[in-house]
Amino acid sequence: MYNTYVTDDVFMPVFCFVQAIPSFFSKEISKKKNVNLSACQSSHSETVSSSKIQYLYYKVHTFQHFYYIYKLTRECTLRISGENRCPSSIIETDFEPKDVILKIGIVGAFTEENLRFISKIKGKRKSPKDQTVWKVTPLLCFQNDLDLNSAKELLRQQDTSEKTSDKILIKSANVCDEIDKITDSLIIIDENKEDIARTITSCFEEPIIQMLQKWLTNLETEGLGKHTSRVVAEIKAISKQLTLNERNIRRDVSDPSICKTLVPGDIKDYLFGKSDVNAFGIWNNSSFKIFVKTTTVKEELEGELVERYHNFFKYYPLDIEFGILIENPILKQGDPIYADDCCEKHPTGTLGGFVMRVNEDRKKYALTCNHIFPSRNKMAYADDSDDGARRQIGSCVFTKNDMSCDFAAIEMNDTISNKCDVTFRRDDGKGINAHLYDENLEDVGIVHKIGATTGVTQGYILSSEFYNKYPAEGNRECIFLVKGTHGNFSEEGDSGSLVFSRPRSVQQNYVDIVGMVYAKNRKAKDDVETEVYNRTDKESEQLHANHDISTEVENAHENNPQNCTPSLSSEYDGTTTAENDQDDDEYSCCYRLHTALELFEEDQGQGFEVRFKDDLSLSSPATSSSSGSDVEAV
Repeated sequence: MYNTYVTDDVFMPVFCFVQAIPSFFSKEISKKKNVNLSACQSSHSETVSSSKIQYLYYKVHTFQHFYYIYKLTRECTLRISGENRCPSSIIETDFEPKDVILKIGIVGAFTEENLRFISKIKGKRKSPKDQTVWKVTPLLCFQNDLDLNSAKELLRQQDTSEKTSDKILIKSANVCDEIDKITDSLIIIDENKEDIARTITSCFEEPIIQMLQKWLTNLETEGLGKHTSRVVAEIKAISKQLTLNERNIRRDVSDPSICKTLVPGDIKDYLFGKSDVNAFGIWNNSSFKIFVKTTTVKEELEGELVERYHNFFKYYPLDIEFGILIENPILKQGDPIYADDCCEKHPTGTLGGFVMRVNEDRKKYALTCNHIFPSRNKMAYADDSDDGARRQIGSCVFTKNDMSCDFAAIEMNDTISNKCDVTFRRDDGKGINAHLYDENLEDVGIVHKIGATTGVTQGYILSSEFYNKYPAEGNRECIFLVKGTHGNFSEEGDSGSLVFSRPRSVQQNYVDIVGMVYAKNRKAKDDVETEVYNRTDKESEQLHANHDISTEVENAHENNPQNCTPSLSSEYDGTTTAENDQDDDEYSCCYRLHTALELFEEDQGQGFEVRFKDDLSLSSPATSSSSGSDVEAV
């Protein structure tokens, strides 16, 4: 038996599922408007005319956050089932169908206005045929003009002996009954659209929470090797997205060129000073991984670090591994963008998205990478749909390649400014408001990107804070690594793609932009002495002209061709991996975008500010050319 309470407008639900016995929907919904009561008027004489449960049926996408979580979980299940790597006794691979119907019960009188608190989309009164109804059914009671005790009793008296469901009492704003201390399983919330949606969504998602927790327990008990760690990481990332919360107040970043980090500076200095250390970083938010040369004595390095920094390594256990990560720049939301007008050459990179100048929306800037546009005033080109040729779209007005970013901004020509679709698109292709995320990446679960080469991909943050000693440009700050959940997160041509996550909120009416893809890391098969190769400006411009991305790495390691092998053998079991695991050691390198945009604004002078499009109507979760709002749910 669980209780819940409301404190400072933050709803803190803990649920007990009690599904109500089905009944037929009554023929008429009460048409009365809410009774206007004086501030403290009570209606203890009010009698409940009917206690029969009436049901409404909604399509799954009506509750956006649940729909997103449902899809993530189902896709994860299908991948695991297809790979045939985990026994069904550990992970249930017979997940629900692609679409389910959501069922909500209501007891007592309610109005059309009450129903609009649930959703602007009307629910169907009849159960749809040949469609699966989701396994839990929240039971609501709108207080309206009832006194609180009568409304509570109405919910309590419902027969819940056969199935279970959350019982939710929605307290009327027109009645000022004092809420007594909750001593049973009723959930009492205010008549507030956000609170109601959050409570219902949490009810629907509880079976998924329990299922994911069961999977994690089974996997950790059985232990299936390297493949298990990838599955566990994806499940944990989905679990992060399940936590519904309110958006926190954003923190100011005092120094735009340096991110606030979790790794203490003295540890970074110590490891950067060790010649046998290749790379290091926080891994899966639970450990600290260090890649070292094969000549390294792991036990000695671990002993030194734990002795020096025992407080840090209490929270992040050490994981030392032989290997070296090589950053391959990915030359190649979006459309391809080119640094030349020669159509025979391959796409250079991705137009990640647009920002607009504050108070001057006609000024638009395309965001992409510095290694695509290494110098200012360089012209940018895109495909012309009319004749297949390339047309000039703008010129580079800012480019930066330093410790915090690999970033370039292209100012769009006035002649095509009105043809730019500045609306940000999320993973399902719908237009959405875009918010710049400058908070801790440890709280981010699943991320997405839209690239010119691979399109929409999904992954999770493998390392929220990563440092590599072997990029050509030198050591970097503000870097994080993303691992794809199904294949690689990015490929050649995806440089410039913006990395974004869905919010942990009911409405799903914005996305958080966390960074930009700029390279792909792969772990080398063997550890050898590696000379750091420094590109000249001329070579940087030639690099994105037409040759394969691996050319640069081959030049840097011409005496060590094994370092450039694209498909690697597993270093965990000494055998060649299956096709599904060939890319296990390939990660996408990304940097935090908010630092790059701050540098851009600072460079352009006082009063210069840019923003993503974030003024779409919040009355709808997302926009698309084909979506409609005045339709029934089922």
